[in-house]
Amino acid sequence: MIKKLFLLTTLICNYPLFSQTQFYTTSTTTVGPGVIHKKVHAPTVPWIINVLEIDLQNPYLKMESVKANNRLSGYETTSSMATRSNSAGHRVVGAVNADFYASGGIPIGSQVINGAMLKTSVDWSSIGFDENNKPTIGTIAFSGWASGDSGSFDVANVNATRYTNQLIIYNSYFGGNTGTNEYGTEVSLAPIDSWIVNDTLRLLVTAIETGVGSMSISTGDAILSGHGSAAAFLNNWQTGDTVQLYLGLNPTLPRLTQLVGGNYKFLENGVYTGSTNTDLHPRTFAGINADSTKLLLAVVDGRQPGSIGMNYQHLADYMISLGAVHAVNLDGGGSSTLVVHNVVENSLYTDERTVANALMVVSNAPEDSLIAIQLQPDNFRQFLGSTQSIEVSGWDQYFNPRSVNMANVSFSVSPDGGVIDNAGNFTAPYYSSSGHIVASYLGLTDTAWFYIKTLQSISFVTEHQNTDNIIGLHFPIISIDEDNLPQPIALNEFTWEVLNPAIGYFDSAAVFHGTLEGTTQIVASYLGLTDTTSVTVEIGYGSTVVNSMEVLVNWSVDGVLYDQSATSLSVTDQPLTEGTGAFQLDYQFIRSGAGRSWIHLNNDFPIYGLPDTIKLDFMSNSGLNRDHMLVVVIADNDNELFQTSEVTADTNFTTYNFAMNEFGAVETNATLHFPIRITALKIRMGYYGAIGDTNSGVIYLDNLRVHYPNPLGVSGYSPELPTEFQIFQNYPNPFNSRTSIKYYLPQKTRVNVTIFDLLGRQVVILLNNVQNPGMQSVVWDGRNVAGATVATGLYIYTIELNQNTKSGKMLYLK
Repeated sequence: MIKKLFLLTTLICNYPLFSQTQFYTTSTTTVGPGVIHKKVHAPTVPWIINVLEIDLQNPYLKMESVKANNRLSGYETTSSMATRSNSAGHRVVGAVNADFYASGGIPIGSQVINGAMLKTSVDWSSIGFDENNKPTIGTIAFSGWASGDSGSFDVANVNATRYTNQLIIYNSYFGGNTGTNEYGTEVSLAPIDSWIVNDTLRLLVTAIETGVGSMSISTGDAILSGHGSAAAFLNNWQTGDTVQLYLGLNPTLPRLTQLVGGNYKFLENGVYTGSTNTDLHPRTFAGINADSTKLLLAVVDGRQPGSIGMNYQHLADYMISLGAVHAVNLDGGGSSTLVVHNVVENSLYTDERTVANALMVVSNAPEDSLIAIQLQPDNFRQFLGSTQSIEVSGWDQYFNPRSVNMANVSFSVSPDGGVIDNAGNFTAPYYSSSGHIVASYLGLTDTAWFYIKTLQSISFVTEHQNTDNIIGLHFPIISIDEDNLPQPIALNEFTWEVLNPAIGYFDSAAVFHGTLEGTTQIVASYLGLTDTTSVTVEIGYGSTVVNSMEVLVNWSVDGVLYDQSATSLSVTDQPLTEGTGAFQLDYQFIRSGAGRSWIHLNNDFPIYGLPDTIKLDFMSNSGLNRDHMLVVVIADNDNELFQTSEVTADTNFTTYNFAMNEFGAVETNATLHFPIRITALKIRMGYYGAIGDTNSGVIYLDNLRVHYPNPLGVSGYSPELPTEFQIFQNYPNPFNSRTSIKYYLPQKTRVNVTIFDLLGRQVVILLNNVQNPGMQSVVWDGRNVAGATVATGLYIYTIELNQNTKSGKMLYLK
């Protein structure tokens, strides 16, 4: 079980300090003037991170925000916003999704595009840039005013609903008109100066409407809309007036041109200021260094095998490791997207999600001819024998991408550490090594470095399994490489050894086949690494009673939404199907609006071999004719639970068959491994009447048993069974909880199975019942005999029928 949980140990929130986490940069590519794209892998966590490092002092670069569909309300993918924003002299080098958003794709926080304010917010963090690319991160508040010859009036909001006595400014991001009613005055304004935030603007009054409402908005212009006292203020203006406007978001920077929102400023002056929330998710985040010359945009993948996401503390630690002192969390989860030259570079949680807005890095550098090639990845770690695709990209002197004809690229590997084909597919050797790959194209060259890693351990998923001589058995193995990552190695690549070949053998596909009852160890080997497990072959025949349901020992009753005081389990001599008794379940419950009522009969019965069906006789009391649902729950060898169900309605005893191939895992990703145990019979109670009505009745259960397939699957096969009464050694022996005692009956007869200690004192009667001929077994649990645990030591089991008694010895170890 410890081995099986190995991979789950990485799914916790508290990871080692970043100083103890090994980060590998697998690709470093200059993708624009002053813009570097890095792919980073921390395999032991695991994390996969994409980072854009941006030199904000590069004269060719400008940071820009963009709104989905160029409307305050709208959705669009990040890659679509980046692609449509591309034009000659305006190349979008990279982009990330930005703010969280409400219904309709309206950002939660503030947004500014090229000095035009789209929206304001209260107590919401943001990242913005002034006209010189200087960045700022923090929580901001809005203020604004408009003034003319008649004085000034406060602007209450931007692109928002106009309320009583308010002055609101609208621009074309809101839509084609203001959507206001006729109770006010609206003034159309054309900017004399370029739009800017945190500085005073001059605007020309081009039109005035009073008592009309919903004034049209021209692209690039704005509408001041006033109601009540604000309308009275605007009524003093005239067409042709020059007026002033101030729209501020503070504390930020003077002459702010770009801004988007984010929910937490999780790093301030190098100190963590984020949430106490430790949930792991994909994340998009941004940070700046101490002198505000470098911007970092990053996305960490999550909710997938190669990367599980970060919490806010992880974001802060990682940003500090990159040199950031201030950082903000943008929208994450399924929205997390990082784009480079219109291509999504991170591994999306789902298909690329439409979002509200994005933050882009734009280059206005001129385009030139090819002067360099770059290999991606340029520094990678690869597992033995696997294949890595090497991509070749071309660039001009301003790092604008240029096409490369792969047919003219030649590759070489040095030293002898693998092979690479003409398409750039590098196949690693089957031994640990390191070296480099050189690509040549039209006289240009570039180099990628590699390290070939090997395995550090192999471990069987299970420490023991059971099979029979029909079912072929796989032994799954977890193979862990030097980076603590699992590697998918085919089972037939291992060397397999059966230490007792009489018990079974492996075929060429690494499938074990049992041939003889017994237990043996199995050894798997790979590149000098080995691990050992064991297998027991148990061959069952026909049907075997697991519990005759004539004794209540070890049975317990619980449930959900039932009357515990009026519900009981007892043994009755009528009705029954075999033997001298059956279980009678008297129940009562009140029909509840909170859900269905359940009653559980709990026990724990080890099952011999690999049955194909579990059988149980069941009936409900006459006259009520209500449907109950009977659920059988089993546990496998590492205590994972599986269940299947049948709906019952008969008022006479009916045998219900629960096929093993119909059992489903109770928890996701569980895999059934034999041996199994029956742990519970759960009954979802049928009901009559309305909510609040009392339901009561009686259910009968008898003859819990299992059925085995014919050996080798041949119909009518008659195995070479004993011809007379015979008992077999209990298994397991020694045992520390439960053991199974197996015996053969030549005919139908009453059987008594009793346990004695070495002084001849009776410990417990396990069975006293009539059984059918064939292979039978009974289970003894030394942990609970008459409410007490028996002592460690030797015990005698005796099986008696028709004055014929046979005995065996077994060792119980507490």
